Amino acid sequence: MTDYPDTQLFIDGQWRDAADGRTLPVINPATEEEIGRLAHAGKADLDAALAAAERAFATWRKTSVFERYRILRDAASRLQADAKAIAALMTLEQGKPLDQAVGEVMGAADMTD
Repeated sequence: MTDYPDTQLFIDGQWRDAADGRTLPVINPATEEEIGRLAHAGKADLDAALAAAERAFATWRKTSVFERYRILRDAASRLQADAKAIAALMTLEQGKPLDQAVGEVMGAADMTD
């Protein structure tokens, strides 16, 4: 059985808890059991994410097309390589069949590529 990780917010290149510490349960629909917790973003988190995105875009727009392609291609490759593990987590949290979850991850990899 796959362990479901507690999930933090990814803001400004770092994983972190919500500023106010709030979390939400992740419920397995098949068992109705809590399988993990996820950080619940509040206004302070959203403001921090927006500021980080603005700073990142200033760099991204100066990045060459080739380098952007390389970064996105690497992201797509990582999704493809981890598709089964990601799909297993999706199945736990959503209850969707594993083969459909794998297809969804692979579709996301294709769109990223």
